[in-house]
Amino acid sequence: MASDIMQEDDLGKEKEEVQEEALPLEVECDLELKTILVKLKKPGSALSWECELRELIGNTRDTYLERQSKMGDMKTGVMRNFKDLHSYLLALTLWDLETKKTVPVEDIRNFPASVQTRLFKLSVKLSDLDDKAEERAKNA
Repeated sequence: MASDIMQEDDLGKEKEEVQEEALPLEVECDLELKTILVKLKKPGSALSWECELRELIGNTRDTYLERQSKMGDMKTGVMRNFKDLHSYLLALTLWDLETKKTVPVEDIRNFPASVQTRLFKLSVKLSDLDDKAEERAKNA
């Protein structure tokens, strides 16, 4: 019996204590949306299509995350449906500077996969949708 108690004490000592972080006394946030200028070169032309990736606003971010949750298991990260995985986010974040409207998903579907992937990764980071978002927020 004494050895059982000793083992329990040893296990208790090995557990790490979880310490809560102190809350800041003051926070200053900039409400201006972050943007990235995007120049899409048209094939066979010197002309480019000027667009802008824009950070999502909170409501649109929540709509995007709700859609993503229906496409797979958010806990495990296993996706069941990949339809418009990249193009849907880009249709929310990629703005045509000439028309002042978002680029339609139908147009984005026709972008080369490499362009979609590059812009998708930028959009994810721009709107803090990636795994490191919480860490960046803590360090800000």
